[in-house]
Amino acid sequence: MNITVDMLVGLLLRHYKTYANSHFIPLSDSLDNKLNIFIGSNGVGKSSVLEALDSFFNNNSWNVNKNSNKKDSYVCPIFLINKNEIKGSNEHFELLSEYFWEVAPEDSSFNSRK
Repeated sequence: MNITVDMLVGLLLRHYKTYANSHFIPLSDSLDNKLNIFIGSNGVGKSSVLEALDSFFNNNSWNVNKNSNKKDSYVCPIFLINKNEIKGSNEHFELLSEYFWEVAPEDSSFNSRK
């Protein structure tokens, strides 16, 4: 099956550099906004996001958070895919889609057990 990936829209990180525990980092809030700019103080994780993506796509090792175990860490990019291109699409895809497009910045940190 050929699936068209329109863009990278977010990233899930767990125990990666400054990101202890699990975090969702949205990279887009609209199909119209395809430029991302990271702004913030030193040490808040701007370069960690870019390094995590580089580690994932280039199969490099990554820096685990100093208080964490490497086997519990992950980097998971989230891509925008047209739901109609997936055979057998069901309510799970709809729930994921609704969650992603409705998540607020204050919701970007979450408990990994959820």
